[in-house]
Amino acid sequence: MRKGWIVLALVLALPALAGAQSVVNPRTVEFVVSPDHALVTTYILGWYAEGAAEPVSEVDLGTGTPNEQNKLSFTINCHPLTFGFNYTVKVRAVAGDISGIWSEASNLFDRRPGHGGKPEVKQ
Repeated sequence: MRKGWIVLALVLALPALAGAQSVVNPRTVEFVVSPDHALVTTYILGWYAEGAAEPVSEVDLGTGTPNEQNKLSFTINCHPLTFGFNYTVKVRAVAGDISGIWSEASNLFDRRPGHGGKPEVKQ
């Protein structure tokens, strides 16, 4: 009976542990478009070190075409970010000379060195 409780506790804990894991070196960002998307001239992505009030860098994403869920998806490059920090991103809409406020922060991600190519063992 005791083994059954331990197994049940592990099964219940696994989804929580998996959800707590951070993304490493993300390649895509996705967000719901502004209600004023038709007037938006670009979206700006801000890279934020965890807990920072201001972005460490910004990227102009353009506008794109929303999918069926009214979301935009963009390929991103986190390689210029410094290793060893946790980051989030925020997005804001821009219409001409007027910028909207930053969105809420994304989930955390880590910037780590990438691995090299597949090694080959030779004789």
